[in-house]
Order: sequence, then structure tokens, then C-alpha cells
Amino acid sequence: MNIPGGIFESVDLPDDILNFLSSKLKNGYFILDIKNIKSQVVSGIMYYFDIKIINNSTNMVQIYKMSIWSHPWTNPKYEIQEIIPISR
Repeated sequence: MNIPGGIFESVDLPDDILNFLSSKLKNGYFILDIKNIKSQVVSGIMYYFDIKIINNSTNMVQIYKMSIWSHPWTNPKYEIQEIIPISR
């Protein structure tokens, strides 16, 4: 059971969050891996994770720390809260 405000380890991101992430990527960029997934119950759910992305035309790999806020009763349902580059 999640306690409001507590941060918990998660195995996977929900499919709707993955679809949201994919829709935000520019053409030619693809998700390679998502690690260190955590969730926090707030007014909705905040997801924290590391994401590895590749640009297929340059084969450049980028890794970011990200957080996405899910609040499905509003429009938009999801908001990217933070993107911090880890490496390029």
C-alpha cells in the first residue's frame, strides 16, 4: 500500500506513461532503457526514473533523470516535471 508522500521502488512504468513519453520524443529518437523507477503518491502519482534515449541517425545515446506527474482527471493528464542530463 502506498502512503501519501512516501517514495516507493517500482518495477515498471505504466503503459500510459510509456506512451506519453514516446509521444514526446522527436522523430528518430527511441527509448533504449528505463531504470531506477520510483513512484510517490501526491495529488496523483509522481514517477521518478532514469531514461536512456538514442538518436538513430547519429547513434548518440543520452541518459536523463526524469520525473512525470500523472493526474488523469485533468487535461493534460501528464506533465514532465524535471529532465536532468546525466550523460551524453
